[in-house]
Amino acid sequence: MKKILVLLFIVIFLVNICSCSQNGESKNNKKTSSINNTEKDTIISHDKEINGYKYAEFNKYNSKASINGLKGDKVFVDGKMTDINSKDVSDSGYEGGEYEVYYGELTASDGVWNILLTSADKYDFIDIMDKFYYKTGVVYGEYLGYSDVLKSPMILLHKYEVDGKIVFDNTKDDSNNEDDNDNNSDVDSYVDNGDTTDEITKIYSDKKFTIYFEGLKPESIYSSNTDVVFLVENHTKEQITFYADTIVINGFSYNDIIMADEVAQKSKGRIRGTIEEELDLDNVRTISANLTYSKSNDLGNGGTIKIKEKTIK
Repeated sequence: MKKILVLLFIVIFLVNICSCSQNGESKNNKKTSSINNTEKDTIISHDKEINGYKYAEFNKYNSKASINGLKGDKVFVDGKMTDINSKDVSDSGYEGGEYEVYYGELTASDGVWNILLTSADKYDFIDIMDKFYYKTGVVYGEYLGYSDVLKSPMILLHKYEVDGKIVFDNTKDDSNNEDDNDNNSDVDSYVDNGDTTDEITKIYSDKKFTIYFEGLKPESIYSSNTDVVFLVENHTKEQITFYADTIVINGFSYNDIIMADEVAQKSKGRIRGTIEEELDLDNVRTISANLTYSKSNDLGNGGTIKIKEKTIK
């Protein structure tokens, strides 16, 4: 089951966390000033952490993550979900046919946030509208950075609370997982049959994952950003979410990357990291990366993957 954390990578096709220019911030400031007269009331105390989530002051987070250093913070914000949108990313190369994601605009007391909600494999648009639209509530999630496309800071939704009740929870695994009795191992027997195709290069392998570099692709026809595409074979019995800390191409390091893609248990799938530059798609000589991962139903349970520099075929 694909869940919300796949958006980080799939929503690569919606947004890109770019330099927070003066033009970008001025637009957000105009939005902020327009709502301060109507949305001043808060619905939850901002003075203390809630289950590890801390209140996100808009002005503190309304800048590029590489500048404010806050990417990955577990935060909460309260306000009204004043807009819901969907995006078809079927052309993203993601395996599984048609694919759509939902994101919402949360009007808070001090600014407007964009919230990455969920994928559309489980919910139709009517469901999402019913759960979120024009509901005043509390968003709990992970701060991703500033989107130069949407001109706002972004949060990856973990939970949404309305009237003191959690009405949407992306941290729960709603699949029927079988009990794992073989010494608590999450790794099943797996046969490595070598490279999946002749066109891609294996860059990492251990008992849990095998990772191939597929290449560079344009993020979309509307953007000059570049997607770095990996194919991951997940040998474990758990659905895994992957993130990118650093990707190094031809010896040049890129750090401000959107990735939060899921690969189901004992399967393979593509994960993508978006770089806010237009790169030469056909000139990749070497690549390395520092990735992190977590179980999709247990965000605190994961590890790191250090991919040493590999020469690309």
